[in-house]
Amino acid sequence: MTRLVSFSAVCFAFVSLAACSADDGGSSLRQAYKVDPAAKCDPADTNCAGEDPTVPPCDPADTNCKPPPPVSTPCDAQAVKSDESCKTLLGYTWNGSTCTELHGCQCFGPDCGSLFKSAEACKEAFGSCVVPDWCGETAQELATLLAEARSCNIASAGAVVCDGTVVPTTMGCPVPVASGSSKATIAYLDLYKAYAQKCPLPVPACPSPEGLSIDCVQGADIDGLMGACSYVPAPSTGEAK
Repeated sequence: MTRLVSFSAVCFAFVSLAACSADDGGSSLRQAYKVDPAAKCDPADTNCAGEDPTVPPCDPADTNCKPPPPVSTPCDAQAVKSDESCKTLLGYTWNGSTCTELHGCQCFGPDCGSLFKSAEACKEAFGSCVVPDWCGETAQELATLLAEARSCNIASAGAVVCDGTVVPTTMGCPVPVASGSSKATIAYLDLYKAYAQKCPLPVPACPSPEGLSIDCVQGADIDGLMGACSYVPAPSTGEAK
């Protein structure tokens, strides 16, 4: 909130002070400035900008006026840098998003005295500033949904347990699912769409599905009658020689 205070208004409000003079320049303006109670921040108001109302606004023409310095936040990067002339580990520092090592022969900056001796100490100090790993957490959720969507019963002889639907994955290569209309597949595709818009996707060399069919396969780590829809070599139709 910016408040403009005219020179004449200040003089009028404080007539008991020494008479104002145009020759006084900006010094009289700052001496006569008083806090407007309406300009103060309510401590309970988290939306208040928090400007210091005890400091009057600077006149652009007044080169002697010094505005208050910007207020730093607890999650700002530490003001440190090194000369990088050697590889000595000087400590660990917060760069605004994560804790990193600081290497060099000498540290420069006002926060050099606040370097951490270990990464754990740095993370503990700035733990509340770490942005949650949405991509990592969502990838795990997608893996759970995909496993459910691919699940099939290998004992369903003669039944269509894998309808041929193929879906993209966070690993880059598409895989078959049991049904394109199942709740698990629909939920997976909806979440994958959001994931693909925000998170990096690998572009690996995926095997060509040519010459492959889709079937319910029991994996080495799957017990019982359940399997997963997977690519398998297509059965040969040629006559044995």
